[in-house]
Amino acid sequence: MTLKVDVVQNTSGGPVTLTDQATAKNWSHIQGTGTVSILGSFGTSSVADNGTGRYIVNFSNTMSDAYWAGSVARDVASSGHPMEAINTRATTYTELYSARSTSGGMYDSTPMFICVGDLA
Repeated sequence: MTLKVDVVQNTSGGPVTLTDQATAKNWSHIQGTGTVSILGSFGTSSVADNGTGRYIVNFSNTMSDAYWAGSVARDVASSGHPMEAINTRATTYTELYSARSTSGGMYDSTPMFICVGDLA
């Protein structure tokens, strides 16, 4: 038997409920140098420059709590042993930062972020 569909919706016409599966609730690829902007995203309403090497990623949907799992990385290697990290976790946003592990100084980069958890 073959089942072919274009869209799967619940009986009310909304998204289906996933049971025992974890899917990304938010991901974003941020242009962090020059004018800060979103290069690509899912579930991201906006991004803000929060100082050198610091970015606020605002979620389109509220997470059920601030205990979601997340990861951040950069897409281009640079010198100075850079670190990309999640500085703040909240239900409606996160703050990412970029630092150099050798000097500790902050720097602008192009981070990529992903978040997995339950929506409120």
